[in-house]
Amino acid sequence: MSTTYSDQQRARVHEDLSGLVRGEVLSEPVQLHVYAGDGSVFEIRPLCVVRPRSVADVTACVQYCHEHQLPIHPRGAGTGTAGESLGPGVILDFSTHLRRVLGVEPGGEYVRVQPGIVLERLNLLLARQGRFLDCDPSSALVSTVGGIIGRNPAVARGGRLGRFGRHLREVTMVLGDGSRVRLGREEIAKHQATAADSRKSRLVAEVAALLGRHLDALNRERPRAPYLGGYGVWDALQDDRLDLARLAAGAEGTLGVIVEAVLETDILPKNAAVALLLFDSLERAAMTGEGILRYQPALCELLDRRHLSLARQSDPRLESLIPEQVEAAVVVEIVGESERVVRSELQELVEEVRERKKLAVGSRLAFDEPETAVLRRLCNPHQPAFRRGGSTQPIPVLDDFAIPPQNLPAFLALVQTELRRCGVTAALRCRLGSGSVLLHPFLDLSDRRSVESLRDLAEVTAEAAVRLGGGFGSSGGLGIARTQLLRRHLPKLHLLFAEIKRAFDPGSIFNPGKVVQAESSPDWLSLLRSSIAEAAMANDAGVAQAGLPSPPEKPEPPDRSPLRDSPRGESGARTTAASGGAAAEAGVPPATRSAPGEQSPIDDLPSLLVAQLDWEPRRLIADVQQCNFCGLCRTQSSLERMCPIFRVLPAEEASPRAKVRMLHGVLSQVLPLETLTEQAAKEIADLCVHCHMCRLECPSEVDVPRLMSEVKAAYVAGHGISTSAWLMNRIDRWAAWAAAIHPVVNWALGNRQARWLLERFCGVAHGRKLPRVYSPSFLRRAARRRLNQATRRNGPKAVYFVDTYANWFDPELAEMAVAVLEHNGVAVYVPSDQGPAGTAAIASGELDLARRLGRNNTMILAEAIRQGYHVVTTEPAAAVTLTREYPQLLEDEDSRLVAQNTSDLGDYLWCLHLSGRLRLDFQPITRALGYHQPCRLRALGKGSPGAKL
Repeated sequence: MSTTYSDQQRARVHEDLSGLVRGEVLSEPVQLHVYAGDGSVFEIRPLCVVRPRSVADVTACVQYCHEHQLPIHPRGAGTGTAGESLGPGVILDFSTHLRRVLGVEPGGEYVRVQPGIVLERLNLLLARQGRFLDCDPSSALVSTVGGIIGRNPAVARGGRLGRFGRHLREVTMVLGDGSRVRLGREEIAKHQATAADSRKSRLVAEVAALLGRHLDALNRERPRAPYLGGYGVWDALQDDRLDLARLAAGAEGTLGVIVEAVLETDILPKNAAVALLLFDSLERAAMTGEGILRYQPALCELLDRRHLSLARQSDPRLESLIPEQVEAAVVVEIVGESERVVRSELQELVEEVRERKKLAVGSRLAFDEPETAVLRRLCNPHQPAFRRGGSTQPIPVLDDFAIPPQNLPAFLALVQTELRRCGVTAALRCRLGSGSVLLHPFLDLSDRRSVESLRDLAEVTAEAAVRLGGGFGSSGGLGIARTQLLRRHLPKLHLLFAEIKRAFDPGSIFNPGKVVQAESSPDWLSLLRSSIAEAAMANDAGVAQAGLPSPPEKPEPPDRSPLRDSPRGESGARTTAASGGAAAEAGVPPATRSAPGEQSPIDDLPSLLVAQLDWEPRRLIADVQQCNFCGLCRTQSSLERMCPIFRVLPAEEASPRAKVRMLHGVLSQVLPLETLTEQAAKEIADLCVHCHMCRLECPSEVDVPRLMSEVKAAYVAGHGISTSAWLMNRIDRWAAWAAAIHPVVNWALGNRQARWLLERFCGVAHGRKLPRVYSPSFLRRAARRRLNQATRRNGPKAVYFVDTYANWFDPELAEMAVAVLEHNGVAVYVPSDQGPAGTAAIASGELDLARRLGRNNTMILAEAIRQGYHVVTTEPAAAVTLTREYPQLLEDEDSRLVAQNTSDLGDYLWCLHLSGRLRLDFQPITRALGYHQPCRLRALGKGSPGAKL
C-alpha cells in the first residue's frame, strides 16, 4: 500500500470521491496541511480529506478506498497527543456533520449518538435527566465521542474506576468491504453455528477463537497496571459471550469505522468534595496512591512543582493555597449521593495521609462548588504553556505510561535518574487511579541532540515501565509512537492485536500503523512536526551556498518592537530564499523588473510580498511557536466564548488552531510563501473576524487575530483589496456623502430593491438591518459646542475618540457619553481632525490604510495625553484597535503612549467610582435590563465594568 501520492493521483481521487459523497472533499495544499497535524508533535500530509454528511457517504468512501487500496484515517476533534488521527491516506472528519444525538431513552439511561458529537455537548443534554458519561474533564471539553471511544481513557468521575469503554453497549461499524454491522455482546455458540453465512458471525467466531487461544498465556504475563492501550481484549470474553463493542474501545479506528454508538450513562453525582494534599517531595506524594484508591476517588491526580508554579501564576486564588516550597501535590475528589458521607470520607482520607502516615505537610479542603472548581482547575492540562515562544517546548510523546500504583514511586525515581543523565528538564503529572504517568520533557525538536535524547528517554522509560509491571496508553491511546514501543516491549500482546486486526481488516486499510505496527511504518521520530527553526537554518545555508547577496537593510524606526529580534534585511533574506526569487532583494516593483508580456505580477509574488507587504517572518515566529495545537480553541462550551465562527461552522479550518497551522506551514517552508496569496488561504483567514476571544481564552495566549491580519495583508499585496472591502474600509467617506442627502439614503436602506443593489455591488447582506444615517455628524455638533478646544484646567480630563458609528449612525450615544462625563466633572475634548479607527481595514488586511489612519489618530491623541487627557471611547472595537492593533502596526512612541492611556467609557467610569469621584445621585428605574458584554470589550481584559456600573 503506497503512502506517497502524486498530484495527479490526488486530483483523480478528489474527482472520484466528489462524485460519490455529498460531503465536502478537500485537497488544496493548505487544507491538507491543516489536517496534517493534531494535538501531537507529529505531522503527516493526507491524500485528501472527506467530511461525510451521512452514513452512506462513509460507506461509499470506505468501498472506494477498499477498491483502490487507500488507507483511511477516522478523525474526531484531532486533539489526541499520540497522532492517532493522522495518516497519509483519506481522512474522514466526523466532527463537522455527523454529530447528532439520534435518540435518548426515557430517563436517559441509554443514548444513541453519531461519533462526531462533542462529549461536553452530550453531557449538557444528559444533565437535564440527571445522567452523564464519565470521562476525563479535559477530554470531554473538546473531544468527540468517537475519538474518546478510540482512545478509551481511564475514568472515575462517577465513583466507579474503569474505562470509557464500559459505557459502550453497541456500535455500528462500517467494515472494509463496505458492509455495516452492529456489534455488541454476542453469543459465541450462536455465531459459530452460522459463521459461513454472515460477515459478523465469522468475526465473532474468529475473534473468540483467537482470544481463547492466546488469553491464558497472556494473562500469566499480563502487566499489573490496571489499564493499557489497544483493543479491549481483557474485558471482551465474558463466559459464553463476546463483547465486540468493548473490544472496539481503544481501537483508534483500526478495525473499522464507527458510525453510531449506543452508550449506557451514569447517574450524575449530587455532591462532591475536593482535597488538595501538599508534599515536600515527589516520592512522598507518589506513596499515597494505594491508600487513597481505597476510598474510590472520582479524581486523584499528582502534580509536580512545575505544574504548581504554573497554576499559581495563572490563578491568583491559588497563590495563598500553595506555598512556593511545596514540591508536589495530590488533588483528590470524592463524590456521592450524601453530602454528609462525602465530607466524612474526604476528611478521613486527609487525616490518614497527613496525620497517621505523616506523608503530607499540608492540606486544603473544599466543599462548595466555587471552591471545588478552583482546585479541579489544577488538573486541567490546558493550562498556559510552560514556555511561550522559542523552540524549546514540553513534548507530549512520553505522556501515557501505565504503571501499577504500588510501583509508581520506583518508576518516578528511575525517570528522574534518567532525566538527570540526559540533562533534560521535564514536567510530570500522574493519574493515580489509572496509574497513568504523563511526562513532558522540555526539548527543542529542531536540535538533533534533543531528538536523540527523546529517543533515549522513550526507550529507557518504556523498558522501566514494562519491568515494573506497566505498559502504555492508559489515557491517550497508543497512536504512532506508543504502538512502536508496544511491539518492542510487549511483543506477545502486539501479536494478538495484529491477529485481531487481520480478522476485521484483512486489507489493512483502516488507520495503519496505530495499535498494530505496519511492516512499512516509518520510525516515529521521522514523523515529527516540521520545525520553523530548522527551516530558518536550512534557509541560511541555502542563501550562503547560492552566493546570493544580502538585501539592503531598511532604516529602523527609533523604537523597535520587542517582537523583532533581527533586522528587516535578515528576515527579508530568509523570505527571498524560501520563495526562490532573488529579484525581491532589489526591492523593486515587478513592473520595472520585467517587460510587458514576459512576466505577470502573479509570477513574482514572493518579491511582491517582501517589497509591498513588508513581510517579516521573525515577528510572527514567536506567536506561532506559542501554539501547541492542543485544540482547546474548538470548545463549544457555554462557559467559554472562544471562537464564535467555529460555533456556527464546526469545521477544522474555522478553528483558531487551523489558522496558526497554516502560518506554521509557511514559516517552516512546508508550504511556499505564495500560499498566502491563494484563495484557499484567504478563505481560512476570512473565518477570523478579529473578536480576540481566542487570544483571551487560549491557554498560551496565541494572538491569532494579529497573525490573520498578516495573512490577509499578504493576499491584498498579491491581488489587491476587494470592492466590497474597499468600500467598507472607507465607510466614513460614504457616510459623509450620505448625510448630505440622508432622507433619501435612509429611505433606500429600507427599500427592498435598493437593498438588493447594495448586496449585489457592495456585498452587504439583503436581510441585514442597517442603522440610519444622521446629519450633522457628532464631530460637527461637538465643534459647535466648542468641545474641539482643549482646556488647560486641572482635574480629570478625557479626550473622546468617537469612531465612525457614534459619529454618523448614533450621535445620540456620543452626546450621552459626553453628558455623563461632564456630569461627573470630567472636562471633555473632542478633536475635530480625528479619523476612524481603521478596525475594518485591519480585519480585511488593508494595513497601509490602517497605518495611515493610525498615525493620524495617535499623533492627535498622544498630544492630548501629554496635556493631561485620558483617551475614552464608546466603541469597544476602537478601544481594542487603540490599545493593541496600533502598537503592533506602528511600533512608535505615540502608539504605545495611546495604548497605555486608553479606556472604554465603562471602564473609565468604574475607575472614577473606585477613586470615589463618580456621582451616585441616581434615581430608581423600575425596569429590568439585559446586558451583553461585547467580545471586544472582553478582549480589553478589564473584566465587566459595564455590568458593575
